[in-house]
Amino acid sequence: MKKLSKNTLIFLNFLICVIPLAFILGNFFINAIITIFCITGIFFYKNNIFRINKNKISAIFFIFFLIVITATIFEGYNNPKNLQFTKSILFLRYFIFLLILSQMIINNDLNIKLFIKSCLFFSILVSLDIILQYFYGKNILGYEAEEHRRSGLFGDEIIAGGYIQRFSIFGLFALPYLLKKTGNKIFLYLSFFIIIFLGAFLSGNRMPLIMFLFFILLLSLTFNLKKLKFIGQISLALLVSIFIFLVTNFDNFKINYQRFLGGIPNPAKIINELKKNYPELKKYEGTKTAFHQTEEAKKNVGSYETFDLKTGHIHLYITSLDLISDDPFIGRGIRSFRNTCWEKRHLPNRLCQNHAHNFYLEILNDTGFLGLALIVLPLFYLIIKCFKKYRKKNYLFFYPVFFSLIIEFFPFRSSGSFFSTYNSTFIFFLIGLLIGMNELKKKNLLKSSNIF
Repeated sequence: MKKLSKNTLIFLNFLICVIPLAFILGNFFINAIITIFCITGIFFYKNNIFRINKNKISAIFFIFFLIVITATIFEGYNNPKNLQFTKSILFLRYFIFLLILSQMIINNDLNIKLFIKSCLFFSILVSLDIILQYFYGKNILGYEAEEHRRSGLFGDEIIAGGYIQRFSIFGLFALPYLLKKTGNKIFLYLSFFIIIFLGAFLSGNRMPLIMFLFFILLLSLTFNLKKLKFIGQISLALLVSIFIFLVTNFDNFKINYQRFLGGIPNPAKIINELKKNYPELKKYEGTKTAFHQTEEAKKNVGSYETFDLKTGHIHLYITSLDLISDDPFIGRGIRSFRNTCWEKRHLPNRLCQNHAHNFYLEILNDTGFLGLALIVLPLFYLIIKCFKKYRKKNYLFFYPVFFSLIIEFFPFRSSGSFFSTYNSTFIFFLIGLLIGMNELKKKNLLKSSNIF
């Protein structure tokens, strides 16, 4: 039995360590890893992971998942074409995922050092591939670069920058372990950092690059931590150097980011647009007629205030907020934006896409204010509580989780879909770790050799 238990733990840790690889290979592999991990974890921990009555925070998150299912059922009842019941049930796998992860942390079963080394390796691999694609026009697999963006190992998906930003945050915290007995710490740290930064920069994904620089700013503030002192000091120097370098040497960079900044939604414009009534356009409700196709738009060109498309985010945010006002309490169900945004297309400055491009707006669309409160409030409570618990200690693993959650839930950044496999896996991975760290007892901290 002991041998079986040991082998099962080794297998669970193996699955965690290949998560960075699964994110490169695609959703099928991510789902496969999560499914196998959940089945194995249930087999190993049995009823221990489901005792959520002893953990109020886990119970609150469980209610969030129930709201997702309930909202989806209501939407399917009112609009059968929009029924996503199966997806809402399958979404529960992330709750099981976070429960098993938290149990692994509580029991000191998770080999964090191995995981963050895996993150560093794959972050470096993706970054080097992006650099190769930039200079040679093709990456190691033969994928060609686009004019302004490079996908690297991700093929048609332009998400390399987001991948580097996410996993390098964990990977850079592997350096204190890797460089522990090395004399050239500064040189090696600079080498790793420059490779990762160039990968994020050359990918052309602007928001992930901004968030990566934000992370470096946060990292530079850790100079008072014993184990991170040299990394924090070097990060601060690098941040200043990068800022000077970007401002003074890259005209294309400045032009691209001027366009990017010009596309950031103006809250005043959004509020004013939402206050407007268009009674003459009411007859187009339910017809899926786009505003530019209406007779009013064709006959009265210039009489309606329309915003430049640019990034399209202002149009998506207006559409999303308009939909939220119709069902503010419980929302319209999982991934409903793609099905409900057509209801607003007959109005000016509205746009339809698969999601709202902002986590908060998508959660509000899908689960209403009730769902948003059930995930954001306990999450912020955990962040604050764990920060108070670990900020004066040298438990390094808390910081990449802390920094990652701040970045993921930074309210003003554009994002992918919260409910997608790619994002949900990473977010609930972080939440599971944070729940475990919150429950971890002091005596377990002192004897733990794997976590910190």
